[in-house]
Amino acid sequence: MKVKTFFSISLFLLLTSSAWSLAKDVDQEWQGWRPFSPREEIRPAFAIREEGGPDGKGGLVIHHDARDGLYGAWSKTFEIEGDLHYRVTVFAKTRNVATPRANRYVELYFHDLEGNYVHDARLGVRTRPFYPLDEPEDSRGWTKFSDIFQAPETATHATVRLHLRWEPKGEVEWGGMALVKSPPRKPRKVRLAAVNFRPKGGKSTLDNCRQLAPFVEKAAGKRADLVVFGECITTMNNGLDHVSGAEAIPGPATKYLASLSDKHDLYLVTSLFEKDGHKVYNTAVMLGPDGELVGTYRKLCLARGEYRKGIAPGSDFPVFDTRFGKVGMMICFDVHMPEVARGIAANGAEVIAMPIMGGHPALAKARSIENQIFLVTSTYSLNDDWMQNGFGDGMFWQADPDDARYSYGSSNGGSYFRYDTQTGDMLDISPEAPVSVVNMTHDENRLGGAANVALNVLNIGGNCFLSGVIGDDNNGDKIETEEFTLTAIHTPGHASNHLCYLHEKLQWIFTGDHVMNGSTVVINPPDGNMRDYLNSLKKLKTFQPKKLAPGHGDLLKAPQTTLDWIITHRLKREKKVMDAIRTMSGSSLSILVKKVYDDVDAQLHPIAERSLQAHLIKLEIEGLVQTRNGLWHLK
Repeated sequence: MKVKTFFSISLFLLLTSSAWSLAKDVDQEWQGWRPFSPREEIRPAFAIREEGGPDGKGGLVIHHDARDGLYGAWSKTFEIEGDLHYRVTVFAKTRNVATPRANRYVELYFHDLEGNYVHDARLGVRTRPFYPLDEPEDSRGWTKFSDIFQAPETATHATVRLHLRWEPKGEVEWGGMALVKSPPRKPRKVRLAAVNFRPKGGKSTLDNCRQLAPFVEKAAGKRADLVVFGECITTMNNGLDHVSGAEAIPGPATKYLASLSDKHDLYLVTSLFEKDGHKVYNTAVMLGPDGELVGTYRKLCLARGEYRKGIAPGSDFPVFDTRFGKVGMMICFDVHMPEVARGIAANGAEVIAMPIMGGHPALAKARSIENQIFLVTSTYSLNDDWMQNGFGDGMFWQADPDDARYSYGSSNGGSYFRYDTQTGDMLDISPEAPVSVVNMTHDENRLGGAANVALNVLNIGGNCFLSGVIGDDNNGDKIETEEFTLTAIHTPGHASNHLCYLHEKLQWIFTGDHVMNGSTVVINPPDGNMRDYLNSLKKLKTFQPKKLAPGHGDLLKAPQTTLDWIITHRLKREKKVMDAIRTMSGSSLSILVKKVYDDVDAQLHPIAERSLQAHLIKLEIEGLVQTRNGLWHLK
């Protein structure tokens, strides 16, 4: 009996597997649907299940083998009438698809008989593809794609493509496909309120929360649907720090904020420090009109002042359903890293609410433009106009040729929207192609070099534009503008052609990689030279700068002290090199590094060996040490 049961289960599994794998690849048309792939060498396998799909009326299967980079779709062209609205509906069931939102998607585009994108007079651009968003899986594992789009006036045809890309061993079955005429979508009016208020005078987290009440009432009077306050609202100016002000969620603060949301029938978002066991998080909370906690988001990209106090990072990109749409949250430094907004958008958010301590609005605009999503944020920085979304930069606007009430815009990427200038309704938004969710395994509170230089320039009131790379200046060369003059300073050491720049008016030096905040510089021979590096540090001191603006990390406000410390640190390390050779004469780099860098994590010793070699080369030039067969001795 046991054998018979086992055989039955095995047979069932075999039949189930074959339903997915299907037979051989096909290349014929089925009910107007045809296989498509950009190139034959990346073509996946296509198959037909005549009794498949969610309704048993047929399924279209795309199957990837073990190779990476395959890309294919089922494609069908429909005859349509220009200027009418159409609803596209498709269902999908996936197997072995790790990132379905990025790699399994539906594409709809309008065109003429020859397949050319048509001109849409309302937008002033060639019509670009539309991508209906997916809904959650049902109990049978089917995901529904459905949305309404308006055909351009001159369109004669619409093509629907059902994609699967870049998923080794992945498989998707498409079914229940339809493209039918539809009434237009009803516009959604959403009122978003950002409150620029910094609590003061409170003695507790609850005191701070009570100060928000009049602002919530005022926002409710303007019929706001969502109100966003600044970051760390419960500990601002009341003497509590990250840990002493942390509390559980739900807790006294969130219960009080929930009562405000309930009283005024709106959603409220802010951030506070959350205590969860031994961990503390900077957590954004959303309270709903029913007085309940809608959801939380734990800040993923922590600032230095947070992780040094033991604050823990979050790990996911949650999105929450509200009565007006899907909302995600992020917090302050998250806006510097594109992955967070991208992950939230990829999970279906239409709006991101972002409490923030302070920053620059351009970053919020960038995240909005990148993801074609609205972002509303509130800050404590009174000088910045944070009351705006990202639509505007990188986009064009034009008045409706028939009705000046409406404005149209299109991004450089091809997405577009229509905006009612009288009511504030966003009537139509076209999201661009699905985006991949980046799996973040490491985060660091340090901007990349170019971004950080730009930030330092902004700090002194300048404007930054991406124009190119400067790499051929000579020592003493000047970059002159109407506002300032920069003088190039040749500072070899980290690299032989490294340059710093002196802002002559402010007496700031932009140090690039020569001086960093939060870390010492690796000197990597042969291009790196320890002797040149120390001389370059001394050279910078002669300019008597008022501040150092590094390529990594924050501004250094005590330049002479910083430069002296680096020089002293390097010379102390050099003394350890000499001491190690005295006691361990005839040792290799791999042996010496353990002694010389015994205060450094052993995992970093392979990197430390580079600077150790630079020290040894300097000492060899100075006649203090020598090497024989890769082993180092005193001379």
